[in-house]
Amino acid sequence: MEQSIIDSPGSKAYAQKYLDKINEYLTKSDNELSQDAICMWNDEERFEGFVEEGTRGSFIAVKPNLSYYKKNLPKSSPQFFTVIYKLSQGDPVFEANIAAIKNAVDFTALKNMLGK
Repeated sequence: MEQSIIDSPGSKAYAQKYLDKINEYLTKSDNELSQDAICMWNDEERFEGFVEEGTRGSFIAVKPNLSYYKKNLPKSSPQFFTVIYKLSQGDPVFEANIAAIKNAVDFTALKNMLGK
């Protein structure tokens, strides 16, 4: 979002309310931040807030493998990450986005980080 504001300064007013919502969540307590992040499918750029589990169209942003974690660290300490993406084949916007992601993210480096 921040990059899109830089690329298109006119969109700052539109995007600012979503950035404010994200920043508001980041100030919450460890207890609140340790709750499952359940998002709506269309919140990628316009984060409105988390929803209850089972809400139609929702998904759990992070599904931890609890056996992987060091149990003595707080849940708010990142120890693992998952990259999931989906696309609609034949849709040029989706295909361009996936190509950009593949160029921007070093998946080999991410794989090498696992298990260390």
